[in-house]
Amino acid sequence: MAGIHVVTDFLSGHSSWTRRMAATVVMALSLMSSACVTTTTGPYSANQSKDKAAEQYVALGINYLREGNLELATARTKRALELRPNYAEALAVLGLIYQTQEEYPLAEQNYKDALSADSEFTRGRTYLASLYYKQRKLDQALAEFEKASEDIRYPARSQVFENIGLIKFQQGKTEESIAAYRKSLALDRDQPGLQLKLAELFAKLQDYEQANRYYDNFRESVRQGALLHTPGSLELGIDLARRRGDDDTVSSLKLVLRNLYPKSPENQREQARGNS
Repeated sequence: MAGIHVVTDFLSGHSSWTRRMAATVVMALSLMSSACVTTTTGPYSANQSKDKAAEQYVALGINYLREGNLELATARTKRALELRPNYAEALAVLGLIYQTQEEYPLAEQNYKDALSADSEFTRGRTYLASLYYKQRKLDQALAEFEKASEDIRYPARSQVFENIGLIKFQQGKTEESIAAYRKSLALDRDQPGLQLKLAELFAKLQDYEQANRYYDNFRESVRQGALLHTPGSLELGIDLARRRGDDDTVSSLKLVLRNLYPKSPENQREQARGNS
């Protein structure tokens, strides 16, 4: 929950597609010098062949970006734009390359160019929002994420709402943050970290019934091995159990905290409290 989910999801989300494209790209690009590029007698017209080649160059660019080879990533992506000007995917990838190089004005311009080329390119909009967030331009980031959230077909919509929730929380809008996090969970229930975050927020609002409900969901995920407790999650569980008079759970969670994180500030605080 410490950061926005966007850029890394783009790279991992494209990995299988990238591998498929990269596996055939050498042969496909070599064909670009043949008659299928300059005539319409082959399986593709000239424009269709250029479009396919541009997609393959973008695939290569993504692959090189994932490997950290920014020079080749840039070259392949720019080649895609030579073949297919105003190609939103290529413009967005070029933006990611510039963002990786901390060339933020260039990254922003490329993301905006991608959205000008395709105003419904939701993934590109999340890249722009991510850049604004990185620059701590929270209002601008929020505006772009909220636009992205309107696309009900976007496969990572739950993450968009989680990002909205994070920004709202950082702006001190706790109830609006909770609403966004709940929407994210409605779209994807398998988010134990978000269950914990909601438990924390409701505890701060002193709504302990809701806090316990979300904490129980989180704790069940821990039991199933989906993730591990942190010192903070254990301290929260101890506090919630203590408030409802559940001494067995208090003792159990304190034991886990002492065994797993003996030097943590959370354990030191609990040890100082003794059995109170």
